[in-house]
Amino acid sequence: MPRMPRTDAPGMIHHVVARGIERRQIFMDDRDRDFFLQRLTDLVQATENPLYTFALIPNHFHLLVRRGKTPMHTFMQRLLTSYAIYFNKRHNRSGHLFQNRYKSVACTDEAYFIVLLRYINLNPVKAGLCSHEDLKYFRYSGHACILGNRNTPWLASNEVLSLFGDTLDRSREAYSRIMDEDDILMPNDEVFSSSKATQSGIAISYADGEQRAMAQTAVTKPFKSSFTLIESGESDSGEPDISALYSQIIAKYDVTEKELLSKNKTRRIVLARSRLAKDMSHHLGLTRSEIARQLSVSPSAVSKMLGRSEENQDR
Repeated sequence: MPRMPRTDAPGMIHHVVARGIERRQIFMDDRDRDFFLQRLTDLVQATENPLYTFALIPNHFHLLVRRGKTPMHTFMQRLLTSYAIYFNKRHNRSGHLFQNRYKSVACTDEAYFIVLLRYINLNPVKAGLCSHEDLKYFRYSGHACILGNRNTPWLASNEVLSLFGDTLDRSREAYSRIMDEDDILMPNDEVFSSSKATQSGIAISYADGEQRAMAQTAVTKPFKSSFTLIESGESDSGEPDISALYSQIIAKYDVTEKELLSKNKTRRIVLARSRLAKDMSHHLGLTRSEIARQLSVSPSAVSKMLGRSEENQDR
């Protein structure tokens, strides 16, 4: 049975999860995490897809992101592909980095949004990466950003805080209360993968009347763009498969991956490199600057490669 395409209407909010293949680590150290965040920052700003929060765990990551001008499959394709190329090159490995396709579930109401916000931001504590107290300064979760402890203008923190109060101080105080609350139902893998979770919403309970009233105000206050009550399915485009792309080029032109990334001027290798650049552009949606960074060449060299591949595509 063919896979159904993801429903990805403009304005839809997605909870996205991508895991390492066989649950292996995709972040070995802070250098990996910092590269990923810089790539994420660049994409958020370039695509105008607002990011509300994130969490980086050694073998997976979470994003809470709204579909803006760029389809989510394109956004994720560019993010996963560029990071996989970087990771494989840095750690001298090849093949798939991510497990199957990234998971994406639509967030359908503001109560569920708050549950997801809390769940994602607390993931580092659950994974044992930091204590609850230290989370407010943890670099690789959106929590510190929302509290204003990290300067991240690329994160839509103000839009998140607008759910919790009319002033910045009150909003952060109310947000902190919910983050500290022990009595909120958290989504697990079964809930995350269930369409019923997004169709019916998830119940939230609070310890006292003040928090309940605050939360009810928060979840009934609309976002600048309304939520779309549509569930997300699997993508027909699939996870970016950089290893398959390399394999095709290597087989077709009888070259090695090392030769593709070298400065070798042999005609066969030059043509293969040009075709690789074209496929990165056409199939993976990478810009010329991104291709240049991955191949360690200049953007003008990529322009020549793309022109060369057009001239020789039928040869």
